[in-house]
Amino acid sequence: MWQYLSPLRAVSDEHEKIQKNTYTRWVNYHLETHSSSGQIRDLFEDLKDGVYLCHLIEVLTGEALPVNKARVSKRVHHVSNLTTALGVLRRRGLELINNNPTDLADGNPRIVLGLIWQMILHFQIETNLNLLREWGYDGSGVQHSTTPSTSAQTTPRKSGSSLLPNVLHRNKTTVDRILLEWIQREIGQKYGLQINDMDKSWRDGLAFMALVHRSNPALVDMEVAKRRTPRENIENAFELARVHLNIRPLLEVDDVLHEKPDKRSIITYVSQFLRAPTSRYSAITTEKIADRYISLIQWIKTIATEPRVKTFIHDKYNLPKDYFAEHQWFTRRRREFLERRVLFNQLRDESHQLPPEEWAKILSEWKSISELLREWSHRLENDLPEPLMNLAQWLSSGEQLVHSSIDINREKAKHSLWALDSMIDNLEKHFKSMPVQKQKLDRAIHDDRVGRELLAPLEVRLQALSDEYKIRRETLLLLRAHYRILVFVEELGKKMDIWKSAESFSALQQWLTEYNKEAEKVPENHLRTLLAEMREVIPAESESLKVESEQSMDEAHTAANEITTQFYEMRKFLEELLQLWKEFESEASKMDTYLIRYEREKRNIDEEIRFLLDRLEAIGDNLGKRTTPSARGTINARLGSYRRRIHDLSRPIGGRLVVNIHPAGPASSSSSKSAPPLPSPQQSLTSGIDELSSISSLKGTRLEQWLISVSQLLRRRAKSAHGATRLCEKLNVSSKYFMLNVTVKIKILF
Repeated sequence: MWQYLSPLRAVSDEHEKIQKNTYTRWVNYHLETHSSSGQIRDLFEDLKDGVYLCHLIEVLTGEALPVNKARVSKRVHHVSNLTTALGVLRRRGLELINNNPTDLADGNPRIVLGLIWQMILHFQIETNLNLLREWGYDGSGVQHSTTPSTSAQTTPRKSGSSLLPNVLHRNKTTVDRILLEWIQREIGQKYGLQINDMDKSWRDGLAFMALVHRSNPALVDMEVAKRRTPRENIENAFELARVHLNIRPLLEVDDVLHEKPDKRSIITYVSQFLRAPTSRYSAITTEKIADRYISLIQWIKTIATEPRVKTFIHDKYNLPKDYFAEHQWFTRRRREFLERRVLFNQLRDESHQLPPEEWAKILSEWKSISELLREWSHRLENDLPEPLMNLAQWLSSGEQLVHSSIDINREKAKHSLWALDSMIDNLEKHFKSMPVQKQKLDRAIHDDRVGRELLAPLEVRLQALSDEYKIRRETLLLLRAHYRILVFVEELGKKMDIWKSAESFSALQQWLTEYNKEAEKVPENHLRTLLAEMREVIPAESESLKVESEQSMDEAHTAANEITTQFYEMRKFLEELLQLWKEFESEASKMDTYLIRYEREKRNIDEEIRFLLDRLEAIGDNLGKRTTPSARGTINARLGSYRRRIHDLSRPIGGRLVVNIHPAGPASSSSSKSAPPLPSPQQSLTSGIDELSSISSLKGTRLEQWLISVSQLLRRRAKSAHGATRLCEKLNVSSKYFMLNVTVKIKILF
């Protein structure tokens, strides 16, 4: 419920292209026998409206599906058809995980390929593996005696029944493993072939040739095949299998010659050989074909001679004008046709065992019956009475609503809550008229003008939609309750972020007032109410939804507890922050007082104002660590303003220190009056300090201390503009003390 991810494996672009071609041929082969279907050209595009998918399922299952073929095809009709198709597949035992009708309607390549692969597994590969058991192969390499079936007609399997042999369930072996074991036992040792996988081992074409030879040794000379090129072997094998064994050429030669052939495509093609028995079964094959399909063949011949069919064969536009008057004949024949469609597909797979002329006649008559029923069905659907047309449109819109994707994002909880409110509102508005729609259908059921054959699909769709609406509504209500909690937590968190970001003492006082007002509302009580509301909408009947709901409740409880704890810890934080702002504003007020007086009197700065700036900076740093970047920016801006004003008050005092000081003498006396410029600090500091240390009279004096202090300042390197400003200010302060040390300097020199 909370995630909408597909578990389908990633398919490379090359393999996706190969699979698309293979699956397109597989689908088209089955659609050939549908009474009202064409052929697909682009698998991803042509399956979007769901019509071809429904037709394919009808062929594979023999079940008639309610297909929406509106005059103006819209997305709601597409989703409706796709929903119908997926519902039938799930009912028949296919495990379709996260196959959403909207993904198919979007033509998502990976979803489409994954769905067709599941259908191939279920309706072809597993069915063919089950056929091995009929012939005495149990999946463990042991063949048992078998007796030909004498049933006149194969009964379709019950919904959801497994088509896998018991050994597959017992061992939980993958299909490709079972198929590979069968191939190794049938042709591996016999022909001296190393077939270790279902992709690269087939590139030389010898395995394909061996499969053809296994079914009919007269068709292939294996010694000659071993001397041919891979391309020649693959082309020859595909053609021989098509002509003599009725194996559909689902692969392109280049698909097999690929550096790494697509495994699923190889499996799809090779699994067809399971229906091509070896010569040891040939004695029973003809009798088995006759016994199994005699009733089907007789039905085709009988229906083909009926006047309506014969007339249609000669003139396909000569149809009754009143379709509803003869709907009983149509309903009966269509039901019989659908019941026999699966059996006819099985006959087609084994048609190579029949004389070609006999099969051609059977196929021609079957297609004529199919075309007649298709045309009749199409006209009946277009001429439904108006109330039923409205019902069909209402069903399509409802199916679109209950299967539309739920666009929610925890990172955007407020927007997601709005979306959920909108979805619930639209859903309830649409299904408010459900009783009226049921009445329309009930009246039509008691009206003899419309056959039960046309009403039954509408009845099934209406009941299914009613059940799906209930589940959908419960899910949306639960999600909305969950997101109401998330939104409250998110908004309270945003308020706390604002309260922490106060850029002044007055702003923080205002936020503290707002915090106290919020605290008076007791947010934990509101959270308890929201949690109780969420508990009320947890479904009691749906076990899986109930489990997910409990997990969601745990998440909501955790979020509520965390935000409540943070909220009450916020009071202490705000009060401590307020105290720091008080201290900062108090020191700032003193600084303003000093600077105004100094600026008015044009006085130079002193240590007291320096000490005040250092203290203000220390408080500002501590305050900045506790607040937001925006507030730190405001604090730094105010400190910067104070630094500039102090810098403007600082006036340099003349004279420069001569580092290389020499003992008394005339030159020294004159140099003290007119000192030469200082050398580069990097060149003279070390030697100057060394020379000064040799003067005993300088030891322990304030001048020595001052020189050491200045030399340390000069060695520093500023890492920022602010650092450079501070360094200059300290050097200016040090220059004031130069004059104080002149007396000491004179005593030393003279």
